[in-house]
Amino acid sequence: MLVSLGFSEELLSRPMKALSGGWRVRVALAAALFAKPDILLLDEPTNHLSIDGVLWLQRTLATSMVWKSRIVVVVSHDRMFLDAVCTDMLHISGIARRLTHHKGNYNEYEERRKEMQATYAKVEDEPSLLFSSLLFSSALFVAR
Repeated sequence: MLVSLGFSEELLSRPMKALSGGWRVRVALAAALFAKPDILLLDEPTNHLSIDGVLWLQRTLATSMVWKSRIVVVVSHDRMFLDAVCTDMLHISGIARRLTHHKGNYNEYEERRKEMQATYAKVEDEPSLLFSSLLFSSALFVAR
């Protein structure tokens, strides 16, 4: 696992205290993955990884049956990584003080968010559209 995260034979032979912060983060990531917890929290997991390490982590999280049956919470600014590994998105709005769930990967979330912004802009321009928009939202909610 450490080799997949970029460790050379020389790095593997070093004591933990001799490793830089970035290499220690990789060791911690490997330990967390090896433990296979029911809930895995990853905060910016791609920050200290090489491209090969990021691709390995993507494959591991997206295709391994171990992680498909567990909860993995990822906080990341790496949109390509989010797109590859996420099946659901949670958006935390500090302004609206709301947590919103979106089914799908990051690109699908972005498309729906843009559609909603366009709808809100239309409603601001034409308040009478609010009623039909609310009916449409209610119909979607009930249909689920």
